[in-house]
Amino acid sequence: MKTHLRKTRRISLVVLACVIASCSVTEQQGGTATTVAPVAEVPRVLGADEDVRRIVAGSSSTSPDILAKLAGDEDALVRRSVAMNPSTPPEALALLAGDKDWEVRQYVAENHDTPKEVLVKLAGDEDALVRRSVAYNPSTPKEVLAKLAGDEDWEVRWSVAGNPSTPKEVLAKLAGDEKKKNVRWSVARNPARRSKENLLVRMRIRRGREQ
Repeated sequence: MKTHLRKTRRISLVVLACVIASCSVTEQQGGTATTVAPVAEVPRVLGADEDVRRIVAGSSSTSPDILAKLAGDEDALVRRSVAMNPSTPPEALALLAGDKDWEVRQYVAENHDTPKEVLVKLAGDEDALVRRSVAYNPSTPKEVLAKLAGDEDWEVRWSVAGNPSTPKEVLAKLAGDEKKKNVRWSVARNPARRSKENLLVRMRIRRGREQ
């Protein structure tokens, strides 16, 4: 009975979330597909159930306008979902880049659609976990990756070393990282190192292992 109630509540939440997100949902009932059409009660429902808002915030079908509104939600889990959503508009991501919750900023830093100027800002974040996400994002500008290659946090450098967008000259520098062998190993696993032009990188990695 309890399992049935939980399942029923879950279905209700998904349907309601799709109503808010202006999308449609198809339910299977005894082999018959039933489409639930959206209705226009968005403003009233947005301030209702936080579970619904979280589902809406994480759906790629949600309209950019609603995601922009949810970027200012009081619930941190809602804002985190908005931050990682590929449909979130640039201005909302820029707003979330200054969020007090570090996980929100981290998800913005991980989002491949985050504007470059926002990634530049997050590269200087006080939280190392945020900088690590910027360092691993293939959308991060090359000049920012070069700067992060000198970060005091070795996992930030490790992330830069594994980023396929990292310039060859930066990989060559990281291949000689004297503080952490994990950074050198990350360079060794970088797809870019497979190029014949990166012989210098591989040579520096081997020298580092011998030390």
